[in-house]
Amino acid sequence: MCTANICRSPYAAAAIEVAAAKAGVDLLVTSAGVRVDMLETTGYPTCEDMPYAVERPSGWRVPRPAEHGSSQVDLELVRSADMILVFEPNHRAHIVNIQPRAQLRTYSVMQIMRLADAVAAEHWPDAAPEPTGDVLRDLNLARSWAPFSASDTVPDPHGHGIPAHVKAADVIDSMVANLIRAIVTRHA
Repeated sequence: MCTANICRSPYAAAAIEVAAAKAGVDLLVTSAGVRVDMLETTGYPTCEDMPYAVERPSGWRVPRPAEHGSSQVDLELVRSADMILVFEPNHRAHIVNIQPRAQLRTYSVMQIMRLADAVAAEHWPDAAPEPTGDVLRDLNLARSWAPFSASDTVPDPHGHGIPAHVKAADVIDSMVANLIRAIVTRHA
């Protein structure tokens, strides 16, 4: 989930799909924005400045979603999600306002980078409960030692030129690599 669902979240959804497919993991990924209705951007295509279809440092090419039209997050989407990734603290607040119980399934992109890396490598603190082998449950168990932080922000690159978009994509690619590695490690 991002703000207008035209830069960060559609890129992240596409990157997760590419990385999951390469790893042989079947995931259903959706993106939406928390301010699409307010910004009147419903149906907008993806941002032209995001680095789609170019070789990324991660080794994959993220295709531009052909049929993307920005959409507003709603209660049905929040309820149906096993995991919700957000780019800014206010996105998390919006999700939790829609459904308070969703806070247990909502992670910042920066937080998931820290947690997924630890879960994949099984760097469990001595005081932590034993890992379950289920990546979603293990990520939730690990939350206490990598809590959500107000500084967990991937700045919105929209309107800030191609370098800002590439920087956001680099962070997203790192998060995706960690997340998919954690999923593959837990399913191995």
